[in-house]
Amino acid sequence: MRLLIISKIQDGDSQRKVSRDLNVCVSTVRKIWNKFQATSSNNDKNMTGRPKKCLVRDQRQLHRQAQKQPFASSHELGIQSNLLSRDAKGL
Repeated sequence: MRLLIISKIQDGDSQRKVSRDLNVCVSTVRKIWNKFQATSSNNDKNMTGRPKKCLVRDQRQLHRQAQKQPFASSHELGIQSNLLSRDAKGL
């Protein structure tokens, strides 16, 4: 779809005409075209998703605590490993 939009605009069609022909919003066509002009590509950026709240070191520590105390709640394990105090400090 993106390649079709880009090729139609490069052929001289207006964004409004392309949106009518392909039955998509004008804003969608505009975003795709602006992105193509800025990056010379129609691919999406690589997204890593939401950043991890917990460092790898903290995950290992929690895992060790959970193995030592298999019936402890996650809240209790967090208190024992001082993660909650780190979150309060904004680290």
